[in-house]
Amino acid sequence: AARQRGVIRVTNSAATRRLEDMLNFNFANLYAHARIVFISSGMEENARRMIDDNVATAFEFAPTDPHPTVIVELADRERLHRVSAIYKMEKGRMDVFLLHELGANPGDLSGATPVAFATDTDGGGKSAVDFDPHGARYVALRWTPADAKGPRGFEVAEVSAFGEMPLSMLSTQELPDVYADNFTGLKSPPLVVQAPVLPVVSP
Repeated sequence: AARQRGVIRVTNSAATRRLEDMLNFNFANLYAHARIVFISSGMEENARRMIDDNVATAFEFAPTDPHPTVIVELADRERLHRVSAIYKMEKGRMDVFLLHELGANPGDLSGATPVAFATDTDGGGKSAVDFDPHGARYVALRWTPADAKGPRGFEVAEVSAFGEMPLSMLSTQELPDVYADNFTGLKSPPLVVQAPVLPVVSP
């Protein structure tokens, strides 16, 4: 097996079966053909910043939005086991919903039950939830600030939804950042890879 840029590539078919569970894939990503289909507020043209695999870009919800909500449509129905988000440091609760279809009013999640939730008590700016594998076509995240007093903007840099991808489906044409293996930490938010700094060579 050859390992390159965090991706395990296996040429032996028996090894492929043994290592199949090691490949973790972010399905809520532009490179995985996901798209934002609902935001509760903010500028619609900037919504894709939440799934562009770049934590340097962020999307800002309106300061008056009491429950900033985003719904991501995956390219297909996928079996997920982890959802994470990186956002502006703020205390609050993140509810995660996995949906098969959307109603006439996608933002109305009152009849839906969260598959999991995370409470950020120290305003760390990162939340992640793990749950039993669950199939879904849509991933909805809804934030409830701990302090609801006073208007303020809430920014989200990145949303991720992870599931297992068989190695046999690995394409070398895909950007490698949408893949993660056990060596890059399946229990942490996606890593930010910095470009190497090349030494200055005088002529």
